Amino acid sequence: MLEGENTDVWARRKAAIAGLVTLFLPAVLMNGALWKQADSIYTCFLIICLYYALREKYGTSLLWLGIAFIFKMQAIFFLPLFIALYIFRKKGLSLLYFLYIPLCYLLGGLPAILAGRPAGSVYRIYFEQSVTNPQMTMKMPNLYSFNLTHYEALYYPALLGTLVIFILFMCAIFKYKDGLNNKNIVYLGIWCIFTALMFLPAMHERFNYPVLILLTVFYLIYDLKKLWIALIINLISVLTYGAYLFDALLDATSISMTWLAIFHMAAYAYVTYDVYRGFKEDKAV
Repeated sequence: MLEGENTDVWARRKAAIAGLVTLFLPAVLMNGALWKQADSIYTCFLIICLYYALREKYGTSLLWLGIAFIFKMQAIFFLPLFIALYIFRKKGLSLLYFLYIPLCYLLGGLPAILAGRPAGSVYRIYFEQSVTNPQMTMKMPNLYSFNLTHYEALYYPALLGTLVIFILFMCAIFKYKDGLNNKNIVYLGIWCIFTALMFLPAMHERFNYPVLILLTVFYLIYDLKKLWIALIINLISVLTYGAYLFDALLDATSISMTWLAIFHMAAYAYVTYDVYRGFKEDKAV
């Protein structure tokens, strides 16, 4: 067998292993089998969206992002990736493709409208979800776990602050835009979702589902030495899921949400640094 064929076989085996591992991640089993949530549905569409983005079929990619958005508002956390792709690369990515997202949302609401629900009620759902929740965090270990859970006055400053973080980071890596390869596109997409989880208000513990899947697979494929980061995040998810599902897991392990937030933020900080370093190093090559 030729060397190239050996490489291809090993790549396929790694992909198969990574797929099997994600099927049996504790949070995956707890989210679906125990909690009866459907985060796997929109995450599946996000992965399809990412697949087409890597193949530079941006119209198809944003169409799948729009489909994911129909099922879960948090799919929009992936949008900054495409804004970055438009700014960094532009070729093949038309601004018109971004209209697929609201178009899908409009089409997705039609069955409920045809069934008799008022259109205003249907299309206000995501808006109402985003502005009517007074809590800064809903069991998501993040910046607001440090005794800021019920500081409702921070809600809108937190939205603005998150936007500023996105802009500053994109500006920081813009000078290394030549390092925008498939590996860094995937990593940047993970970072976008992770950033939203750490700094946006009213985040549930379940919203990190795409990060768990994508980051675990990313390290299994690209860098096993960094898999400990994914393991930390998976362990944090087991504890937060368990605290809700079993109402005692955090107490039983004597771990406070504050400590989980510290480790979660540390993992996020490492991912942020690693994404930046990846762009910098790949541009140098």
